[in-house]
Amino acid sequence: MAVHAAITAEFAGSRGFFWEAHAELYEDQRRLGLSLFERIVLTHGLSSEELKLALDEETYRSKIKADFNGGVRSVVNGTPSFYIDGHRYDGPPDFAGLRKAIEFVMASERSR
Repeated sequence: MAVHAAITAEFAGSRGFFWEAHAELYEDQRRLGLSLFERIVLTHGLSSEELKLALDEETYRSKIKADFNGGVRSVVNGTPSFYIDGHRYDGPPDFAGLRKAIEFVMASERSR
């Protein structure tokens, strides 16, 4: 079901609604299925028939696989994952932790 959710997001994204679809899929992830996918695309004025075709043909599978493999190469173990100036940040995903890491990187850059 996760692949079909990703295809739905990519389908919506190809028509300018990726983040909206992403948010709706995330909010309703316990109900992943064709009815949810259709509701999401219809909400944004997209064709449910075109979505069904994309799902049947797995139109966006190669892009999804490439994105996944990019995460593997970058040692992304989960979400959220952050990189600051090319360095993976493994601290807490909160404002204070991220701010401290960014300030550290900025100070390091200034001292070069």
